[in-house]
Amino acid sequence: MAGELVVYGTFRGRFKTDQILPLGSNEAFPKDLTNKVQVYSGTLEDTVFEHEYKPEKHRVLSSFVLSNVPNIEIVGNQSKNAQFADTRVYDFTQLVIIKPVIERTFPMNGGTYGEVSGMAYGKTADRPRISKLDPPDPPTVTGANNNGNNTGGAAGNNGFNDQSQIGDLVNRTQEGCNTLFTGCIANFWRILGYLLLLLFLWWLIKACSSMASGTDCRERDQNELILKEEQKLRDSLRHIYEDNLEQALANINKIYFYRNSDEIHNYSLGDNGSLNRLIYLLQVYEDKSFYLIGNYSGAGVENASLHLDSMRAIKIRDVMMMNGIAANRLEIINKADKEPIDQAIIYPYMLPDYSLQYYNRNMRVEITVKK
Repeated sequence: MAGELVVYGTFRGRFKTDQILPLGSNEAFPKDLTNKVQVYSGTLEDTVFEHEYKPEKHRVLSSFVLSNVPNIEIVGNQSKNAQFADTRVYDFTQLVIIKPVIERTFPMNGGTYGEVSGMAYGKTADRPRISKLDPPDPPTVTGANNNGNNTGGAAGNNGFNDQSQIGDLVNRTQEGCNTLFTGCIANFWRILGYLLLLLFLWWLIKACSSMASGTDCRERDQNELILKEEQKLRDSLRHIYEDNLEQALANINKIYFYRNSDEIHNYSLGDNGSLNRLIYLLQVYEDKSFYLIGNYSGAGVENASLHLDSMRAIKIRDVMMMNGIAANRLEIINKADKEPIDQAIIYPYMLPDYSLQYYNRNMRVEITVKK
């Protein structure tokens, strides 16, 4: 089923952190990113499907918000409002985990892994995964190796109940990004290797032709056949190259803003935000050019006289240029409010300083490939 889903239910998931040992009560909180936590898979049961995403009703003190959380199994049901009755795997663009409880933690691969449970509420990507990208299962840990067997949210060893650490969780889930770009780069280098091999074969054929002036017709026919097969392979690799770009861009091609400004929304920032992932993608596909399509929300929601579509597109172009992307690869298109993808409903968003900003999905810049 295509389209975003809004789901509430009982959550159980896995997380990892680069922090090797739990924090003691007398230890200073780390100032670098060694304590960042990444939720990389989970299950959502006892599901309730809702029609409208309203995260503010679930944002209590003992909850935290994540963006782009991959590999969440949603267990459907037979109720009237259920979207499906089977189990499907989705990536969540936004996920609020309410009153999290650390079930256990254990060291592995130079970091700390663990399991977290609680209630969860969030919004999925447009489509389910065809297959789940399962990372290796953590080892079964019993006895003394279970360093975080807390069941009630006690502060200290599990590291989740310190409010400053909970704040560090926001926008830190990077598994989807790493998975996406690992596949993209791996295919890029594989294609490059094939092209080098084809160039070597072409040189070898030319060298043999020049050395053996008495080559008969059958050998020439074989060489022509080889060249035709090489051309087919090049065409196939080019098709794979283009498909990889489209698939990678489909998940991250929108940058969102706050109302009546060109200030980028927090959901689009950070290591796992769509802006940084877009910069990385444009750097990899350096032979491609792109459109930056600016939009704003009409129907009295935003001030049309500010020319927000142009302001926002220029802001993204400037950020791209600061990261080494040539200006001649970026073309701005202003769409005003002519292509809405959402109703004119605005949502509140609380900033780290507890002030409120407002937004909806029409306040955006879309990035598409220039054919």
